[in-house]
Amino acid sequence: SFQASVLRSLLATSYAKSVCALRFQRYKHHTPHSTEGSHRKIRNVGLIAHIDAGKTTTTERMLYFAGRTRVVGEVDRGDTVTDYLDEERERGISIMSAAACLTWKHHDVHLIDTPGHVDFTFEVERGLAAVDSALIIIDACKGVESQTRTVWSQADRYQLPRMIFINKMDRPMADFGNSLDSLRQRFSGTFFPIQMPVFTGKDRFIGIVDLPSFTLKIWPNPDGVQSSQVDLFKVLASDGPSKSGDCAVDFTTLIPLALKAREQLLASLADLDDAFANEYLLVDNPERLLPVDVVSDCVRKVTISSRGFPVLVGSSRRNIGVEPVLDGIVDYLPDPSQRLPPPLITNSLRRIQNASRGNQAPPVLLTFKILFDPQRGPLSLTRVFSGSVKPGMQIKNWTRRDLDEVSCIEKVGGLMQLTGDAYENLDSAGPGYIVALSGLQSTRTGDILGPVIECRAEPEEAEAMDDGMEGAFVPQPVIHAALEPRSSSAFRNLERALACMQREDPSFKASFNSETGQWVIAGMGDLHLEIVLSRLRRQYKLDVSMGPLLISHKEMPEGGNESVGATTSTGIVGGRQRTIFVELVARSSGHLHASETPQVTFNKAWIHQGSVGVGHSGYGDPQSAGTLSKIMACVRQGCEVALMTGGPLLHSRVVGVSLHVRRIGQLPTSSTVTPDADLTRIQVPTSSQSFVSFTALLRSAVMKAANEALVGLPDWKVMEPVMAVELRLPIDVGSGKDTSVTPFISELSRRRGEIEGVEVVQLANGTRECCLQAFAPLAELQDFSATVRSLSSGMADLSLRLADFRPVSADRQVELLRRLGKFS
Repeated sequence: SFQASVLRSLLATSYAKSVCALRFQRYKHHTPHSTEGSHRKIRNVGLIAHIDAGKTTTTERMLYFAGRTRVVGEVDRGDTVTDYLDEERERGISIMSAAACLTWKHHDVHLIDTPGHVDFTFEVERGLAAVDSALIIIDACKGVESQTRTVWSQADRYQLPRMIFINKMDRPMADFGNSLDSLRQRFSGTFFPIQMPVFTGKDRFIGIVDLPSFTLKIWPNPDGVQSSQVDLFKVLASDGPSKSGDCAVDFTTLIPLALKAREQLLASLADLDDAFANEYLLVDNPERLLPVDVVSDCVRKVTISSRGFPVLVGSSRRNIGVEPVLDGIVDYLPDPSQRLPPPLITNSLRRIQNASRGNQAPPVLLTFKILFDPQRGPLSLTRVFSGSVKPGMQIKNWTRRDLDEVSCIEKVGGLMQLTGDAYENLDSAGPGYIVALSGLQSTRTGDILGPVIECRAEPEEAEAMDDGMEGAFVPQPVIHAALEPRSSSAFRNLERALACMQREDPSFKASFNSETGQWVIAGMGDLHLEIVLSRLRRQYKLDVSMGPLLISHKEMPEGGNESVGATTSTGIVGGRQRTIFVELVARSSGHLHASETPQVTFNKAWIHQGSVGVGHSGYGDPQSAGTLSKIMACVRQGCEVALMTGGPLLHSRVVGVSLHVRRIGQLPTSSTVTPDADLTRIQVPTSSQSFVSFTALLRSAVMKAANEALVGLPDWKVMEPVMAVELRLPIDVGSGKDTSVTPFISELSRRRGEIEGVEVVQLANGTRECCLQAFAPLAELQDFSATVRSLSSGMADLSLRLADFRPVSADRQVELLRRLGKFS
């Protein structure tokens, strides 16, 4: 057995070396232009789109043309750089956001390739928090689609400048004009093409005209690897040849069309920028005479200010137009110095800078993603907003107010740049860089990392501190299922795996049900949970089984009511018996949003009166080192846990309720609990062990008070997730035979759906598409996709996304409670 063990070890070492060799052969080493240099040489861009619009294909071509890879990866072959999970390569879709870095025209470009499937919307959300701009990719055959609107709203939330790339122009059904019209119809703002597609006489897409520079760029060969370009200004000036030598492009036809397109571009820019309008109006024939740099500077100015959105065109699969997209990223999108930090870290950034007066540029980083590497452990993907970070330095977690003073300070083990699952070590990284940090064991997605300094927390600041991305848009799960290992020995490994996956993805939730002895996992859809199950089996080597998918309900009381909860918890803290008293008020609003965050407020008079203060020896001042913030964070946690399962009907999540903390105090042992009980100041222990016991006791008291207040609210209703349904159906199928939308309307009505509207969209080549929009409960849509495929013979395109939660009818609530064994 010893010889077998040695043989296995040698084989494993040999395999690891061969994998490293293959990876080295594929990737070329990337030397950053400057890890602590000028902001102006950095571009951070998120690639966002509807599923299958070509994000990953575009990323692959960018890496190849920038010299980062030696071969082009293909989604169909399953060998792409940014889709490196087995599940991604098998399904041909992006599941996780992936970072990639490249150098183009002496600029460091950091790309975040995001998923397009609706189940992974939060992957897009946290990726956009780290970038300065977005490249939105549109399928030229379909125009704006349902998820395009979702990612556009996310980019709006972060106020990101955007550039549009209309992809797949080589397809027979591609239509640049219709795609541009769909952008203008669906979104507000000015969309101005800065490129014009060029076709041969046989309608084969072969190139573009760059309108600012008035340059023809042609990819004559089908593989699109080699290209050539022609300065059309010189052709105009010299009365040059009527045809291009590389391919059958007729200049006598092309140049008038290109001049007209350039004139339309200049007119759009004049409407957006007064300074440019003055130059535009002073020149006769501006489409011929306005200098290239004047036009390009204006395009950059209006793009960075989000007054307008430049539109580019190409075919990533055929390698046409990808290099001009990289040019556009460098020339027109902002560098980090031209963008304000995202709102979710503004307060913390200001507090850190105020507390670091001796340091003009303290390190401030936002952790937007956690990855688990088998060799390196957890990797924290971060965006550096201020200062610099180096291996070996200590950093402080400014978001996790639940951590003690030791746990909130961590040491950076390694500093790396990521391209897919390939790592490259760095010595340092300055502002604007997107890097991975190893060695951080307590950091979670959304945490803000900064310098190790003390900062006195004023009460108002303690309430206003940023919650990172946990305080931003984190969608609530809509579907859940029971999960259990097939052997009891795997329980601990399953617990650790689920903890890792929750750190990676905050939209995934897992909890243990002590009554059934099962884990309950929850996510954004059936695909989300299928991927979780697959990763548990494949990546974590766990033999687990998953029960049927169930709908995640919420509960909400009638609005306009309030209820008081006042309770105590008694326990041993620091060798002494302590009794904590908590009084709070639950108020029902009767309103909710799909992404609702629990609202917990504090009585400021109680805070300023110093009810939390200094006591006997061994207890500290809560105002020092942010103790007040930690206490308030502990109270918030207790409230949020109570709201998570506090529904009196199904023990599900409570929404439409805010909690206001009136009083927290220490109750003398001889006193009784009354509204006017004599409360002494809470004595906060300074030792780490006693502080943990104290916060556990405080959290218990808060949860009891919150549950008591919730029970006192009247008229509870069960809320169910309602999905926005978009169905796209070709009207003209076969030889003029129409596919009627009536069966789909009838099917949705049978499933308690509400039809919002039906519109006919004109597509390329005279074809039309019927777009049906509706709302329907998720509970009624379990097999809807199969029904749609059957009714349309596979011709329809179905898209579902969470719209909101709505109350079920009284009859259905009774039926639901009876079916689940509950009693109303």
